[in-house]
Amino acid sequence: MILGTRASLLLLVLLLALGACSDQSEAEAPLLRLWRDRVPVDHVPPDNVPGHGARRLASTFDGADDVAWHRVVPAPVADDGYVMLAHQPVGSVLKLGADEARAELTRMVVRAGEALSLRVSVRGRGTGGGRQVPVAALVELPRELDTSRLLRAEDIANLFDPDRHATHTLFAQLGSEFVEARLDFVVERNTTELVLYLLAPIAMPAEVAIIEHVEVVELPLGAHVANGGDFPRLTHLDSERDSSVPGAIRIALDRDMREGLLALPGSRTTWQLAPSDEPRRLEVSLGVSPRAPGPEGGVTLRIEAGGRTLLAERLTAPTDASRPAWNDRVLELPPSPDAPLELVFSAEGDGPDPPLAVFGHPTVMRARTERPPNVVLISLDTLRPDRLGCYGGTEALSPRLDALAAEGLRFDQAYSTSSYTLPSHASMLTGTYPAFHGAVDIDDTLDAKRSPFLARILRDAGYQTAAFTGGGYVSVTYGFGEGFDRYSHNDPIWALDGLRGKQLLQTMSWERVPAQVAFLTRYGTPSVVKWIEERDAGTPFFTFLHTYIVHNYAPDQESLARAGLLGEDGSEQPFNHQDRSRYNEGESGLRDTVYEQYMPYYDATIGMADDFVGQVLDALERAGLAENTIVIVTSDHGEEFGEHGFFGHGETLYSSNTLIPLIARLPDGVGAVTQPAVLDEPVSLVDLAPWILKLVGLAPDQRMAVVAPLGPTRLDPPGRDSLFVELDTRVNRLTVLRDGSRVLHRLLDGEARGFDEGDQLLFEVSTDPGETRDQSGSERDLAASMADIIDRFHALAEAVHPRGASEELDLLGMDPEILDMLIQLGYISPEDVERAGRGEER
Repeated sequence: MILGTRASLLLLVLLLALGACSDQSEAEAPLLRLWRDRVPVDHVPPDNVPGHGARRLASTFDGADDVAWHRVVPAPVADDGYVMLAHQPVGSVLKLGADEARAELTRMVVRAGEALSLRVSVRGRGTGGGRQVPVAALVELPRELDTSRLLRAEDIANLFDPDRHATHTLFAQLGSEFVEARLDFVVERNTTELVLYLLAPIAMPAEVAIIEHVEVVELPLGAHVANGGDFPRLTHLDSERDSSVPGAIRIALDRDMREGLLALPGSRTTWQLAPSDEPRRLEVSLGVSPRAPGPEGGVTLRIEAGGRTLLAERLTAPTDASRPAWNDRVLELPPSPDAPLELVFSAEGDGPDPPLAVFGHPTVMRARTERPPNVVLISLDTLRPDRLGCYGGTEALSPRLDALAAEGLRFDQAYSTSSYTLPSHASMLTGTYPAFHGAVDIDDTLDAKRSPFLARILRDAGYQTAAFTGGGYVSVTYGFGEGFDRYSHNDPIWALDGLRGKQLLQTMSWERVPAQVAFLTRYGTPSVVKWIEERDAGTPFFTFLHTYIVHNYAPDQESLARAGLLGEDGSEQPFNHQDRSRYNEGESGLRDTVYEQYMPYYDATIGMADDFVGQVLDALERAGLAENTIVIVTSDHGEEFGEHGFFGHGETLYSSNTLIPLIARLPDGVGAVTQPAVLDEPVSLVDLAPWILKLVGLAPDQRMAVVAPLGPTRLDPPGRDSLFVELDTRVNRLTVLRDGSRVLHRLLDGEARGFDEGDQLLFEVSTDPGETRDQSGSERDLAASMADIIDRFHALAEAVHPRGASEELDLLGMDPEILDMLIQLGYISPEDVERAGRGEER
């Protein structure tokens, strides 16, 4: 009887499992991301190559080797300088501590893309044994280190600035016995020299590090990665609990981040697709990591479907920027009406050290009956609306944008949420104010646990998602890659033939993988156009397009000639940055000079941005997608042209810095207002994400600014009575409340132009649109009530995300009004409050 019951239960479980599989197959989505949406039926892990290659460095400090070590000591003639003296052998060990040398260094030539392992044999002597301390640091440099040059303190700080060069720190637990500390890593693409510092335990002055042996050895790249070793800009999605598919990753090659699957030699992954007699296609990018010339080796990537080979391609590592790291493929899958279709991805390596390869965003698509609208969101960084013809500017600058506005919707009072790139774009793509998403200063990043993401919501609803951006403050580093299948950091518009464009390629090289002419050419406007034209009409897509062309004041030769900015001999007439700096520092008489220099360059780039928008619109027409695509063009902020004693952005919140263009063209039947139309009700950049979701038939995340008191008065199209604009940096904390025609600027902390801490300025913009006449003295009660609203806004944000180390909410001690708002906004639930009352964790 017991056996029979067990057998019956087993049979029931088996039938349920088969039923679940059947339901899954029949309900298979029209878009499958194989690295996210479909767990493989079989996965063979890669071959694990043991051992290591040649020793690149070995030192025992006893003079028996030829490694050139240098001791870093204070310069005798400069208090803030350091010199690197040749190391003298002092026995079989090296001592680093308070009474010994503070640091010793050596350097070695390396090849970009190779895997290396640093091993240090070290023990401690002192009172603080048993603690983890840094004992070595590696700095990757793109050029040779001059050991004869005097080092300043700032030079040393820059060496260890992770934004400028790759750095790696080796930690060890110091004790009385020697231990081997090990650090494995892969050399960055633009690195030519590795500097190795051996460090005293500075955090523990009484401690001495005694180093017996140091060596650097080569590792097989495939084995390094297969064993969990770090690779530049590679993230394992299972570590983020974002995918349960083996080998699912996010990786940036050629400054172009894509999600997908590792293709390590010896690996093989198999999926079963539901039977279908409808056409299906597989989109995939074949990626291979660049590296410097070195060991020969290749990887053959193979894709099979139903026993047929659809692709077999051998890849070798690009050794210079002229060869692309990504190659896109579109494969037609064979019909399989009566049985599941077996799809197999595999990789085979050859040579002594095969390169790292990737199956980028492998996506299976089939026809679908419903066709939600596509979404194209274009951000033209730093664009003021009053320079566009449709907003009253010179029509010749923006014919395509003017035509788009004439067909669709133009918002006359659209405002950003900040006056510089990071916080305002974060609001654009999350639907939350800066105080809530937290990406307000250059050290902050967006957090998927903290904020909703437009791209992720659309991706989860079956949209393909791609972004082509200028990077920088709109990069994956700052969290903007969330929800995107691919995300490029190569600005689609760059004046490669202009003097300023060439200069910016050098001055913006603070990024670990700097922009290069080859990248900007490869991923420029034509690649955006090609991506749009290759979209399947049955699969909705969301693409975010962003460019710094206007921000950079860097037109190309054609635009310079059209604007009369070339001399008779064809030379450029660049503007004078020193004049702008002197004006911003208080030399008010220079305003006309700076304006006359800057404006022609600014306007010339608007023509380039307008042409880019036109090419995107033309691509949609050629692909037959225009009638079912939402197109929205906006900016992240404006630009001050000396209106308040300042040229630039990011330091004030006046309307010249925060009023932005917002133009939208909607498909017929989408949206609640007839096109064309001009809308004059105020709208915030924070309304954009929830509005887009509503237009495509999806519910906005409740954490977006859609609920009172943060939400709009209407959402389709958006419009509101009041809105907030914020600047929260290490310099100041400034907030603006725009309530109807009244605008209050309130400085909460720090210093700002025209403000002292605690100051506030009140303007009536119906009679004073330039915000020049302060009424805070004559309208004290109004100013006080508006200041109170600002304070309550920040109290609400503080309750959601405390500005200290703790992110825990004190639900029991919270103001009841704030608590009620948090429940309305979806940040907490009534059940959370009940659990807190019982002393339980959320």
